[in-house]
Amino acid sequence: MPTLGSETRQWTGFVCNAYPNSQTTFSQRLLMTTRVFQVRNDRDVWESYWQQVTASASTRPPWDWGSAEAMAPYLATLVDSYSPDLPLVDVGCGDGTLTRALAESFPRVIGVDISASAITEAQRNRAAANIEYQQLDLTDLNGVDALHDRLGDANLHVRGVLHAISPESRPAALAALTTLAGRGGQVFDIEMSPELTDILDNLSRRFGDLPVRAV
Repeated sequence: MPTLGSETRQWTGFVCNAYPNSQTTFSQRLLMTTRVFQVRNDRDVWESYWQQVTASASTRPPWDWGSAEAMAPYLATLVDSYSPDLPLVDVGCGDGTLTRALAESFPRVIGVDISASAITEAQRNRAAANIEYQQLDLTDLNGVDALHDRLGDANLHVRGVLHAISPESRPAALAALTTLAGRGGQVFDIEMSPELTDILDNLSRRFGDLPVRAV
């Protein structure tokens, strides 16, 4: 059975704003950028979201704040723990920002995402021959089985995905991760703390509105 490694952090320094030209308050921006999480695992919503992101050069996902900084706390652990003989699946890859960074350390990386528009953008930005992308819904167990049949056992990088899946769909998503890892792979999962919204709201009340991040 795969080893399920889990590391959860409170992203107290995560300044999120997908609407850099907005004049809204911090709390309003936070609601806008977390709205997609509240909707949970809805293919149409994620597809609509990525269509909006890819249609505007000035709009970026609020979690897209630099691959080196994002993975610095744990990349070395992945490199030491993951066998290079297995492919690495980047689950919920979005536009492939972290996928491309992972491909610098692993010989074969496959980015998967529920959104076709996200996959199209990731393919457009692909910068290495050892990367491939595929649309995949973790709750589509037939699709998950087919991917495992193609790849064999795989190591998984899961960043901020499970918390965005509705509670009723999480058992299927966890089963999908188990299937993809098989007996030889490992799963690394890092999620935002559920207290994130309250933490940032408290910081805003104490120190004033946080600045809009640079795009």
